[in-house]
Amino acid sequence: MILLHHNESELSRALLAALPTGATSLDCTNGLPVDYTGPQPSAYPSVVVDVPAYTQTVPSLDADGGLIGMTTQPVAAHQEALRLPVSWAAVDQYVAFVTARAAQSPAE
Repeated sequence: MILLHHNESELSRALLAALPTGATSLDCTNGLPVDYTGPQPSAYPSVVVDVPAYTQTVPSLDADGGLIGMTTQPVAAHQEALRLPVSWAAVDQYVAFVTARAAQSPAE
């Protein structure tokens, strides 16, 4: 996990003060560091988490947009920036959710 921290945000300062073991932080007070290549945050603080690959079931449409059934599609592993998480517990809940989703619907 990476905390994208902005010193002017009280929530960001609180998350930084409670940074869990294994997490890192990037000071974005003057913008994103030039070597940062992860997802772009829409607000500060944001926490970047790894999302494991999974499959999802989606509607299958014909050329005219008509529903012809359902199909399963793989979703590649990626990172997501969680916007304004109120606590590390909230982040942990999201990580548990995406981990369980990947276990229940593994990428094929």
